[in-house]
Amino acid sequence: MTKIIGSAALTAPDPEGENLTSKGDLHGFSDENTRIPISTNNFSLLADSAQALGLKWAASPTSILSGSSDLLYSSSANTLARLAKGSAAQVLTMNAGATAPEWATASGVSLSDNNTWTGTNIFNSFLSSTPTELTLSSGVVTATRMCHSIDTEGDASTDTCTHINGYGVGRLLFVQTASADRDVTYQDEQGGNGTLNMAGDFTEDGNTDVLCFVCRFSDGNTWSEISRSNNGN
Repeated sequence: MTKIIGSAALTAPDPEGENLTSKGDLHGFSDENTRIPISTNNFSLLADSAQALGLKWAASPTSILSGSSDLLYSSSANTLARLAKGSAAQVLTMNAGATAPEWATASGVSLSDNNTWTGTNIFNSFLSSTPTELTLSSGVVTATRMCHSIDTEGDASTDTCTHINGYGVGRLLFVQTASADRDVTYQDEQGGNGTLNMAGDFTEDGNTDVLCFVCRFSDGNTWSEISRSNNGN
């Protein structure tokens, strides 16, 4: 190409290697001008001294994340990878080989829709604000939460509670009678697992009376009385 500058005709430098042939091409340079062709949609241009032009096209987060709620992680040094979203209520954890994240079904402790705990933590299902009713059977009930109302067997007018199962180290238990018309007597030290270590027998003759226990720290299978409250009918 020749340009006229004043009265002299000058020839422009050789444009070889500068011509851009496609939309999105870029100018590059190594030891001469050259063309960097456009790459794949959503790829990014990165500096890379190992490349002849010092640049390279590489996958970008936009090119890797193909679905809603996908997560981005590194599968190896300087290498991006996609983790597709998990299912409802799954939790993010590390795989068995400790090489990559994965989704897994939650295990251990959870809170159900009736506010009771499930799982293997120290409290288990003994954290609850809503009492449930237990009915005595041969003087025994099994506690499943922290608060219970206790009813007599066969709706008898009186009954005796000798043992409470569902024990565990440090668990708290609050019990009341289920009905003001049915009295429950808790008997002291009847022996065996679930026995009640009390300051003597105690009869709840009204459904406002309260008896409180903690499961003994030394063995975890004996209920020790914390307090009693005889509030009448």
